[in-house]
Amino acid sequence: MQAQSLPARSLGDGFTFDGQGELIHQARVEGSTLGEQILGVLGVLHFGWFGGWPIKVAYGLLGAGLTAVTASGVAIWLARRRDKGRPAPRWACSRSSAPCRPASPRSPADRRRRGPDPPPGPQGW
Repeated sequence: MQAQSLPARSLGDGFTFDGQGELIHQARVEGSTLGEQILGVLGVLHFGWFGGWPIKVAYGLLGAGLTAVTASGVAIWLARRRDKGRPAPRWACSRSSAPCRPASPRSPADRRRRGPDPPPGPQGW
């Protein structure tokens, strides 16, 4: 049978058993360094492995709230930019690893200063 391991979701000791119940590995808190103990605590906090479903629901709601606040903030910033006569440039991106570049054509004076436009990237978005 395949070995089964309990996730390290607590601040206590961790044990791994095989299919017959034989102990394969044990991780004791007493034998770990301070850094390992800190990482153990941070993992528990980061992944919400404490408090059961109420904490998971709270983490989900806080994550959705952060997304909404960020999206509305960017929308307000772009609207104010547009109202001041400085609309955000459109960007042309491809699925390649090439960086995005402004999609608006450059002026003739700009072409004289900086040279011709680079070739367009692969299309297919």
